[in-house]
Amino acid sequence: MFSRARMHSPPLRYGKRTQSARSALSPGTKWESDSRARSGGRLFAVVTEIRAEIRDFRSATTASFNALRADFGDLHTHVDRGFAEMRCKLDTTAGWQQHIADLIQRLINGQDR
Repeated sequence: MFSRARMHSPPLRYGKRTQSARSALSPGTKWESDSRARSGGRLFAVVTEIRAEIRDFRSATTASFNALRADFGDLHTHVDRGFAEMRCKLDTTAGWQQHIADLIQRLINGQDR
């Protein structure tokens, strides 16, 4: 009924990227005049990694919401079908009960004569 294939989203590589970003921006880094260009490049790399993380997170979240939306649609269809089926069964039961009540009434009317 519900497809589990849609629930799988691309894996987030959050842990590895965050660790490298933290190590690049750690307070122990020396900010000397010679290494400012390298650290600026490192900062650009960290920002690029964070943007990639956000992009991955956004795509995973979008995939999850799309799967959830599709599953709710499937659930809605399933519930509608179930209600229609129960309505049919209840109508059938009510018809038989009315038939039995009519037979009993005919018996009662036949005894009165």
